[in-house]
Amino acid sequence: MNLIFSKLYKIYRYFKKYEGETSKAFGRRQKENFFEKYFRGFGLDIGYGGMKVSKNCRGVDFEDTDVQYMEGFKNSSYNFVYSSHTLEHMNDVEVAI
Repeated sequence: MNLIFSKLYKIYRYFKKYEGETSKAFGRRQKENFFEKYFRGFGLDIGYGGMKVSKNCRGVDFEDTDVQYMEGFKNSSYNFVYSSHTLEHMNDVEVAI
């Protein structure tokens, strides 16, 4: 158990230094098995801020591409999409969703 806790704590500290919204909820989501339930296959982390939420995803930011209209992204090319605290930065939320 101590080894598992130690590894999780290292991951937490790694996320903590970025102080993003995802890192604030990381511990809770880990306890809820959020990542195992929803991050299957290969996904897209929108608004990742330089720190992808998991290893099995591609991170994109507003500076990288048009994350509102997702031009250049093929339909059904990802198994999951993760985006936390990004809708408030969209010009048109309905289009983004």
